[in-house]
Amino acid sequence: MISPPPTSDHRIAAVRRGLDVALIVVAILYLISIPDQSVHIDEPWFGELAYRVAHEGVARSALFTGLAHYEDRVLMAHKLFIYLGALTIVIFGWHVWSLRILSIVAGAVLVWVLICHLRSRATEQSGLTWRLGCLFLLLTPLDFRYINLYRPEILQAACGFASYHWLTRFLATDRRRDLVLGAVFAGISPLVHLNGLLFIGAGIVLLWFWGKRRSLLVFVPLSLALAALYFWDIVGHWTLLQLQLHENPALHPSATAWYGPFARLIDEHKRLFRKTDVIFSTLLFLGALAFHLKTQRPRLSPLVIYTLAVVAGLGMVAQRKTISYTVTLYPFFAVVIAQATSAWLSTRVNRWPRYAALGLVLWGAFLMHSLYADVILATTGKQDVAEDNRRLATMIPSGSVVSAPLDFVFEEIDNFDVRGQEAVRMLLARTNKVSGDLHKFYHALHYLECADTAGIPSVILDPDDIQDAGWVLPAVGARLLDYEVVYVDPRTQRVVARKPSAAP
Repeated sequence: MISPPPTSDHRIAAVRRGLDVALIVVAILYLISIPDQSVHIDEPWFGELAYRVAHEGVARSALFTGLAHYEDRVLMAHKLFIYLGALTIVIFGWHVWSLRILSIVAGAVLVWVLICHLRSRATEQSGLTWRLGCLFLLLTPLDFRYINLYRPEILQAACGFASYHWLTRFLATDRRRDLVLGAVFAGISPLVHLNGLLFIGAGIVLLWFWGKRRSLLVFVPLSLALAALYFWDIVGHWTLLQLQLHENPALHPSATAWYGPFARLIDEHKRLFRKTDVIFSTLLFLGALAFHLKTQRPRLSPLVIYTLAVVAGLGMVAQRKTISYTVTLYPFFAVVIAQATSAWLSTRVNRWPRYAALGLVLWGAFLMHSLYADVILATTGKQDVAEDNRRLATMIPSGSVVSAPLDFVFEEIDNFDVRGQEAVRMLLARTNKVSGDLHKFYHALHYLECADTAGIPSVILDPDDIQDAGWVLPAVGARLLDYEVVYVDPRTQRVVARKPSAAP
């Protein structure tokens, strides 16, 4: 007996079950990935700022002593992100995992808002749509990575998407409360990261294009007033602000030029197609957008208008083509991809065979790469940074000044005056007018020379920096310039070298 072909309802039910299984697998991967995730280079820098706020009430950095007076006060920082990090330190203490709680919570909030947004659409397949959106968002390698880190991208994405959610509700309901909430979250976003200004711009574009121009009288002043809180600690420090803007390594030379935003927008493909971690996500989004524009009426929906405004805004605002900033775009990519895929699966399987074939290829490539990248991240490269640093710390006089990689502040910030070697790179690059990847130019020899000149008695060196200097890993007792090697860590291969007069 020949079985009848499956109906659309049966097919959709089967897809839902498959998605439920996939989401459970992804959730398990997240749980595996969280403990002892390796430290990102920016986490100690942001973490120290939060530590100083928690304990001293001011954002400053001893790690970057000598660079733009950062040891006294840091004016250009991710203000709200840093202060929320300080709150987690007050509650949980100084640990890398306590800082990361902020991104984990922000990631959970982002997923919740995404589900609420997709389920609020009055369609028969909303259950399918929110599952597809969550699968894309959670599987994307950059989201998978940055939910595990103390960096602002996930929190900023949550604020920006919340603004979009409430603004689209305002378009549907015309309720003032929804408009105010959209403005509030748009205004908060720059406090998390200045790139969040793009959400104010995107909100203006959406309201103007959709004929809600009078509502701009509420949206613009309220969002800008909240964003202006960024400058609360800058008033009275204008000379220092000018210095730190001039010496900020994150600012592109064209940052202040009138043509800068347009030049950066033209080059935005250098971010969206830079590495495989973003390429497959970008291609899947573009395929879904093409399907949406082909099949939906009206083609320029609020989703399309806002998403394109956000993509253009990021290109114009972000000073560098760092792929981590793409995390800001992914909630909107998730909605476009989920709605297009749901529409194709539910009612249009046979009407557009070319789109069907393209969709299968793009989804397949995205799933295979993302699963591979996420499994590797979840299961390899684990680092108990506190324990690793504890072993090194026993070989250094307590309370002394030490030149070290930035992550030595976990959890030794109370025991030593740590001077970050990343600051040495930046200072040397500024003096020698070098740009690009500074790790290619500066290494262990430079750290030792600068530490010797500054009178720093102890130095911790990474094995990569030793290799870049053209040296082999030294043994205990070896001399590196005026320093003597006193310890080589068996796990990390980091080297502790001290002046002969410095005793532990």
